[in-house]
Amino acid sequence: MFSLFSVPDTNSCSSMSNILARVSSHIWNQFNSDSAIAELNGFGPRDVDWKSRTRKTIETLLPHLPSLAENLRIAVPQKLNSPKNLNKLIKKGSEHISKSNESLKWLKEMNELSDLSTSFVENLESQQVSAEIQRFIISQ
Repeated sequence: MFSLFSVPDTNSCSSMSNILARVSSHIWNQFNSDSAIAELNGFGPRDVDWKSRTRKTIETLLPHLPSLAENLRIAVPQKLNSPKNLNKLIKKGSEHISKSNESLKWLKEMNELSDLSTSFVENLESQQVSAEIQRFIISQ
């Protein structure tokens, strides 16, 4: 089944340690880039050492990534795909609803709202997806 948001299964990858090493390397390279340092130095308030705080956050998060990865791989796409899945369920359920005017009116409203929420999620920007990942990690 095709999903709007999907993440590869970690079991099909060569090894989890190789993946973690690549992710870790990418994060540290981003953190140590000139643009990241300049951005951190520009944050306020000025008396906060954002570079040090960010380094500590990365050091704290990286060891937990393997344990978070599997749940994250399932939970975030499940949440982001929920409008599409709801839309499918409503369309499937419409076959079981009586043909009364009230039922048809309710079904039409459900279909319209489901279509709107699906359309909204299809147009999410990477920032919003990142925010969903952040909410998941914080909740753990």
